[in-house]
Amino acid sequence: MPSTTWSALTARTSETTAVTSGVTTRFVEDAFSTGASAATLSSRTGEIGATWTKHTAYPAANELRVSSASRVYLDNIDAATGMMYYAGAPAFADYAVRATYRRVSSLDADGGIVGRMSIASDTFYVAHWNSGATVLEVYRQVNGTGTLIGSYETPLTVGQNYTIELRMVGTSIRVLMDGTERVAATDSSITLAGRPGIRLSNDGAASSSAAGLHIDDFVALA
Repeated sequence: MPSTTWSALTARTSETTAVTSGVTTRFVEDAFSTGASAATLSSRTGEIGATWTKHTAYPAANELRVSSASRVYLDNIDAATGMMYYAGAPAFADYAVRATYRRVSSLDADGGIVGRMSIASDTFYVAHWNSGATVLEVYRQVNGTGTLIGSYETPLTVGQNYTIELRMVGTSIRVLMDGTERVAATDSSITLAGRPGIRLSNDGAASSSAAGLHIDDFVALA
């Protein structure tokens, strides 16, 4: 399928996107620039959208923290997964979630940004970086069961930033990488608006402020 190049999103005060027609509104924004180094994500607030909350489907010990470089990482021992959602809730299920992905080391650590996340069950869409397979994947997860609905094979170079955007409009689920559409899928499994969020994991080795996949500049627009 040929790639489709979209216009880059403009300044924070005024931006347009293809989520819906017309000008969009940021209902979540967090640059992770507040709070002490290694502060838990739930202990601080972002620019828009109040606070972060741990999803109850994941162990409470699996903390997402903010590094001294103002990026989110999973702080835990081997083979752990943590997921958190932002308190800001969209009025409709059509919205986009965007963030910067950065591999700070070669550790096998996966994850990414989430949309339409149920806070009552382990249900969501995720733009998931699979470090072991070097693939950007789109998964739907319904009540804890994940299904791959699209993928794009690409490496993420250690130390380089990548802007990833998950767009959900009706049954159209798309992922853009640095402004270019890389995955386009059709799926009707999750129709609730849910919440935007972050889900990170590691594969057999501990991620940290200096290892694994980190997330920065989190934004959701509707």
